[in-house]
Amino acid sequence: MMTTAPEISLARPATQEPALREYFGVLNRRRRAVAIFVALVTLMAVGSSLLQAKRYTAEARVLIQPRDSSEELNTGAAPIVVDRKRIIDTEVRVMSSERVRQRVEKIFGDGTPPVTVTPVEGTDLVSVAVTSTDPALAQAVANATAKEYASYRRDTRKDDLTGGIQSLQTEMTSLTNQIDDLQAKLKTATGARAATLKVQQDSALARYAQLEQQSDSLALSASLSTGDANLVDPADKPSEPTSPQPLRALILGLVAGTVLGIGLAFLLDLLDDRVESKEDVERVVLGRPVLAMVPLDERWSTGGVADLGALDQGGAMAEAFRSLRTSLQFLASERRLKTIQVTSALPGEGKSTTALNLAIMSARAGATTILVDADLRQPRVHGLLDMPNGTGLSTSLLEEAARGRRLAGVPAVPGLYVLTSGPTTAFPAELLQSERAKALIRRLAEKADLVVFDSPPVLPVADPLVLAGQVDAVLLVASIGGTTRRQLGRAVELLDQVGANVCGTVINKVSHDSAAYGQYYGADERSRAARFFRPASV
Repeated sequence: MMTTAPEISLARPATQEPALREYFGVLNRRRRAVAIFVALVTLMAVGSSLLQAKRYTAEARVLIQPRDSSEELNTGAAPIVVDRKRIIDTEVRVMSSERVRQRVEKIFGDGTPPVTVTPVEGTDLVSVAVTSTDPALAQAVANATAKEYASYRRDTRKDDLTGGIQSLQTEMTSLTNQIDDLQAKLKTATGARAATLKVQQDSALARYAQLEQQSDSLALSASLSTGDANLVDPADKPSEPTSPQPLRALILGLVAGTVLGIGLAFLLDLLDDRVESKEDVERVVLGRPVLAMVPLDERWSTGGVADLGALDQGGAMAEAFRSLRTSLQFLASERRLKTIQVTSALPGEGKSTTALNLAIMSARAGATTILVDADLRQPRVHGLLDMPNGTGLSTSLLEEAARGRRLAGVPAVPGLYVLTSGPTTAFPAELLQSERAKALIRRLAEKADLVVFDSPPVLPVADPLVLAGQVDAVLLVASIGGTTRRQLGRAVELLDQVGANVCGTVINKVSHDSAAYGQYYGADERSRAARFFRPASV
């Protein structure tokens, strides 16, 4: 009976907020990418710094007397309130102006380096800094700028005072004419008229004397004026370059590289949907439990004859398959599980070694176990056990009568019997779907406590889907760093469509230094170096 496959969701549920440890897990998995990126950015920053020409900075300081020219021209009784900060800011702009710049360029020409003018906080001092590849030129331009500014300010002040004197002279000329006119009128005036004219004349004379005094004062100020700007701290010739600064570049490179590297880590993790943890698998298989996490063992990944004694040596691998056997026994106590198919989404994920090790562990627990190589396209069990493959499953299904004599015992593992695949055939799906195949599966289930079928991967061919509908349960194998969530989800979807009982998953090839291994076996949560810029499979 066909069942409707549940919808496969590869995205994180919207209501599930990622935990902080997941963020650290991403950085841990991508630590090599982050480290390489940080190293590249830092090397580029330091290399760029070292390639730059040495530049020297000379600094001169000018004292500004924040007094407005109008203060000297003030003839009223009330003093003028001077905004010192405003005047300093104004003089900074004047010192940076094109007029002062032109004066300096007349001395040094068009190649004059730029000048940076800044007020010294909390004082009336202004800093004049010049940076150049020539330290002597930087010193000369800084001092010349300060001097030319002082000269410009002195000239401007003299112009202001001269203008004030001229204004006073104009008023004094007008008063002279007024006094002469009053004197002429006094010669003929008598009585009250003469008294009034006398008062007016005295007032005009007093005003004239006042203006004359102011004019003399301004003239003296004009002759003595320094512009109220003094070079108090001339620039010295710099002996040490101010740039480049390799140490500063190193620190900035490390900071920038780390920030960008963290962003890169999350981007790579977003683009790469390979299975990296138990949680990744559980998110895709929709409630099917992870029955075991099998650590990577080089003795089983060489492609040659399997080391059947590896499980006898104990360790994490033996514990993983012992846990798998125990979990299957628990499931079998709830429903019949005598025939189990072991498959994966794609080749190379360790399904054959998983099937063999499960069979070995079951037999050593005292259960009569039959291992069937149902991969009629690229069989591997006979190679792992160094057994002949002249006859096997394919010949049993093709001949008129299938006999148990084709089962071969494994001397190193009492209680374990193997039915190899036999010669490959051009139509394996049809053979596995035949009545002979169904009858053979029933006979094998009667002879043994557990029958383990090693089948082809689900995505490339239809054979495993045919077999999945005839066995009691399907065990799906996924490998860390190999299987993608999309591939695993599609495999589950196809198995659900044929009504297969996917009883659980096995995560294979878990590296000893991976986060998944640490989470499962209680080791330190250390992640293996993730492949840098690896493309996500579809």
